[in-house]
Amino acid sequence: MSLAIVSCTTEDKYNASPVGKQQIVTLTGTITTPVVNALTDQDIEFTATLPDGKTFTDTVSVEITTLRPDGGRTRGYYEIMPGQTSVTDKIAAVGGLVYNTTFELSMTAINLQTVEPGIHYLMNSNKVSVNTGSTRIPEAESGNVIVRFAWENMKTVNRFKCWIKMPASANDIEAATFAENVGITHKMKLSGTSNNGNISTSEGEYFLSYSPLDNWFLLKTRSIEL
Repeated sequence: MSLAIVSCTTEDKYNASPVGKQQIVTLTGTITTPVVNALTDQDIEFTATLPDGKTFTDTVSVEITTLRPDGGRTRGYYEIMPGQTSVTDKIAAVGGLVYNTTFELSMTAINLQTVEPGIHYLMNSNKVSVNTGSTRIPEAESGNVIVRFAWENMKTVNRFKCWIKMPASANDIEAATFAENVGITHKMKLSGTSNNGNISTSEGEYFLSYSPLDNWFLLKTRSIEL
């Protein structure tokens, strides 16, 4: 058994190269897209371009990323042919967790099919913001009322509860507790006599109210006519 002790200084760089030190070169490209709005997994077209005047004599692969604020992302890898400066293709959108959110589209890495000795390339670009919405589009049901909530900083400390109330009913219905995009579905349909935590079918006027979870102070009310 042998033991080797290696010392280094603060000026040394770990570069995964067995011999010598590599030069780190960061390329800043440009990415564009005609897409303004995109839902989860929707294909969006883009054009990714290398910096002005930069070409390679062999094929290179660039990494394209769609990234949303909570860290969710999709990645795709696209080839730029020898002597060319750009690639146009499509990538699946990462989408968003709620309505009225955005995700970013950008170039995030590059890989050379033929390595240039002594040089290690990094890749970045401008970031294009794309509007997005819910991760799921509900099936159309003409007999149902669908209400969605979106609010800033969806954390446990900023959650709230909802109630569905029908004036003719003796009790409020605690319909849902929302925190970080987690909630309970309460269906409202046009026929029947049910009125409970899961479904309301009695015809008439309903009131939807919501309050902060900490102090239960009523913020707003809305009436829904079925």
